[in-house]
Amino acid sequence: MCGIAGYKIRRPVDEGTLNRMVDALIHRGPDAAGYYRDGEFAAGMRRLAINDLASGDQPLYSADYQVVLLYNGEIYNYPELRRELEGKGHVFRTRSDGEVICHLYEHHGEDLFERLDGMFAAALWIVPERRLLLARDLPGEKPLYYAELRPGEVVFASEITALKRFPGIDLAIDRQAVWDFPTFLWIPEPATVYAAVKALPRGHILSVGEGGTSLRAYENRFNRAPLPGLDERIVINETRHVVESAVKSRLLSDVPVGSFLSGGLDSSLDVSIRSLVWTYYLSTPSEEFCARSFSCRTRPSVTLSRKVLDRIVDSE
Repeated sequence: MCGIAGYKIRRPVDEGTLNRMVDALIHRGPDAAGYYRDGEFAAGMRRLAINDLASGDQPLYSADYQVVLLYNGEIYNYPELRRELEGKGHVFRTRSDGEVICHLYEHHGEDLFERLDGMFAAALWIVPERRLLLARDLPGEKPLYYAELRPGEVVFASEITALKRFPGIDLAIDRQAVWDFPTFLWIPEPATVYAAVKALPRGHILSVGEGGTSLRAYENRFNRAPLPGLDERIVINETRHVVESAVKSRLLSDVPVGSFLSGGLDSSLDVSIRSLVWTYYLSTPSEEFCARSFSCRTRPSVTLSRKVLDRIVDSE
């Protein structure tokens, strides 16, 4: 988990404003901070280092430094995209999965986001065009909020708490959102509790240029093919392939990765598939944590998770 924050504002802004916005996200990224400033655009991020610990700090850049990225997330098909780009002559500075975004822009423009299989909230600054692109992943896993102060002027952040550090944000309450919260137990996006603050909808791009802002959805190009008939064997095999591919693609990490094993179907499948990939000790923090706690040691879910883990270890 990382966090980004920034703004595109034509009027002068105190330099400490960005620092305060980014500082509000330190709990999302305790390992490092990065900043970028270019005239009316300024942005920063807090990093939780997962991939490329040594050289993966942000911002990330295209080869000519004309495309600048600050983002939160992980691109699961990064290895394939990187091989494709290297085959076209691109030279990478880091092993960060996010760097592919900068290079993809040179070939696909803002349509690059259609090619990303992952979870992300991205701020892409296009230097020659003086244009900011904010983009959010298809399922909406990574949060991104923004407020348009004037036409072509936007403040954004991974959390509203950071957004509120920018002076002059209108914090008038959205009464409909307050009404919706007890009805749904959440506020349906893109609304937030503040009328002037919006959540960037999942699978959308917000373009911010001199002419104003525009919001559009980008195409979902993944898993669009229908299953070939309803033969039970085919459906089972395809389901197994999709689930195994999804789990394995999420194991890209330069730090240890654990699993929260409740003993239920989802987490048991996840841990079982991971055990086929990892040959070293399988760590399940939830089971280990509860084993040390008298209050949760006797819960049925803990007993079940222990049985699942024992079965997996015995089968290796």
